[in-house]
Amino acid sequence: MKNLITYIIIMLSLCMMITGCLSERQAARKLYTIHAKHPQIVIKHCADIFPDQSYLVDSVIFLPGVETTVIDTVLVSDTITRFLTKTIYRNDKRVDTIYRLKNLKIVNKARELQLQDANLALSVSFGKLQKERNILFWVAIILGAYTVLRWVLRFWNIRFP
Repeated sequence: MKNLITYIIIMLSLCMMITGCLSERQAARKLYTIHAKHPQIVIKHCADIFPDQSYLVDSVIFLPGVETTVIDTVLVSDTITRFLTKTIYRNDKRVDTIYRLKNLKIVNKARELQLQDANLALSVSFGKLQKERNILFWVAIILGAYTVLRWVLRFWNIRFP
């Protein structure tokens, strides 16, 4: 009887362990089912967990002005028989323009977190690939040096294994 109770407890605990785990695929399937039946609950829950963030984007645009010099020639009559020309230089002032733009930007926090997780996963995998590439590079260098050493020693009639 004790063995039967022990076997039942072991079987019950194994069944609980197998059915108690919720994989990512099962969770996504349940979420899609809930979203199909009650979309407002899922939307409200997502909005509570990941609220949209809004912030003010302030940008300044500077447009430099151009300083201009205008040359005027004026005819001045001194007498009836003579005309004199007089050149007048006039500098216009430089006018710079500054535009200050203020925009309200709204960010989807859930999307930002999802992209941040994806970027983190990519950077980790890129680091692993870099390490593997470095290891393969040094293995190739060592094998190449070994091959060159074998050729040199074979030239002198020394055999390497």
